[in-house]
Amino acid sequence: MEREEREAVVALLPPTLAQVTCFLDRLTTDWRYDFGAPYTNVPGVGTVIGTMMFHPVESLLNVLLFVRDRLSTDERNGYLARLDSSAKHEDTLFECAPVLRLERSALVGRERSGLGEGNSTIDWIVGPPDAPELLLEVKVRHKDIMEHLTLINPGVASPSEVVPPPIHQVELLFRSVEKKFKASNDSIHGVWINTQIKQEASELQTAFDALDPTKVHCAMLGDWEDDVTILARSHEIKVRVLQLLHLRPSDRFTFRRGDEV
Repeated sequence: MEREEREAVVALLPPTLAQVTCFLDRLTTDWRYDFGAPYTNVPGVGTVIGTMMFHPVESLLNVLLFVRDRLSTDERNGYLARLDSSAKHEDTLFECAPVLRLERSALVGRERSGLGEGNSTIDWIVGPPDAPELLLEVKVRHKDIMEHLTLINPGVASPSEVVPPPIHQVELLFRSVEKKFKASNDSIHGVWINTQIKQEASELQTAFDALDPTKVHCAMLGDWEDDVTILARSHEIKVRVLQLLHLRPSDRFTFRRGDEV
């Protein structure tokens, strides 16, 4: 990056975030920054310190570039204010993960109301000029990984034991999702979920099938990479969403019970 562009990006950093420490993670060779809160009061574990507190600098840089180039002044200011809160930082940062690869021609809007129940808002509206717009809600779910940590607690499983596959309520992934959307066939409604742990494939499909098909048309499990596990009401919806967000299908986020994880 040219010096002027670097300075412009740095100038976007909100005041608290601008003062945090960066360090080189020698295990992954990633530069990370220390800004976030540990998980506390985890049953059977206590306090968990980990990557939810130490985010890749590259992810933050890509988000800042996107925010600078694609959001309106009001949208950008609102987003950066939330990003400056350590308690909200992880969720806020990850909200941009699904839209970082959009074509420049795709229209994008953030935090729009009136599209669901009550005063709820949708994280993103992506409106390609030649196709139905995509309404996208982004969720970071921690409950699964917290429960799974109890299985690797030394008081529960010895270091020599194989940690069993997770057993959890997959339905909780989709908690509060349906109310975000009104029934419609004029646009595509989707949810992007980061769970930090693999989901059982058949249980995930069953939970998705139980959602109102007129409100939720597709669901994706993903992280910062360009591969996702996607469930959709039709092949056409699946193809359209993958093309729009420049993603590729993957089974990296699922497993089948009885197989090795």
